Amino acid sequence: MPTSKAKYGTLTTIAITANTLAAGDARQSDKVQNLNRYLDLELLIGFTLAAGSPSDQSKVNLYLVPSPNGTNFPTPAGESDADITLDGGTPVEGHLVGFINTPDAGQAYTGHLRSVLQYDEALALAPWWVLVVENRTGVAFTAFSAKYLGKQIEIA
Repeated sequence: MPTSKAKYGTLTTIAITANTLAAGDARQSDKVQNLNRYLDLELLIGFTLAAGSPSDQSKVNLYLVPSPNGTNFPTPAGESDADITLDGGTPVEGHLVGFINTPDAGQAYTGHLRSVLQYDEALALAPWWVLVVENRTGVAFTAFSAKYLGKQIEIA
């Protein structure tokens, strides 16, 4: 009987300057090329919130926005690490791949999204993508990091 196992790529830092992302703002990463055409991705996110009063919906939303060629991203996303204005709270053609609840300000948080493929089969197969981070915590970030891990499934 065939068995399957996951084969992982190298843990890679995502270039995004979100260390001081203000409450209510969003930022997108530099574009990431899916060189090995991974079938799935894992995201590892870490951030620290400033002291203050968190909002009622205190969370950080994470979106991936795919591109077929690394040049044409759906508006308002682009190719480079930059602030991004979300239209109605969601990037156009972006995919909400997870969120991290943040009940307390002044704390450090981590999130590990084990699979983004479960949200949209075409998403992880995209040749290029950007990460969009939306701060809905009510307070600013004081630190931020993001990494990804490509994942293939081998059947033997």
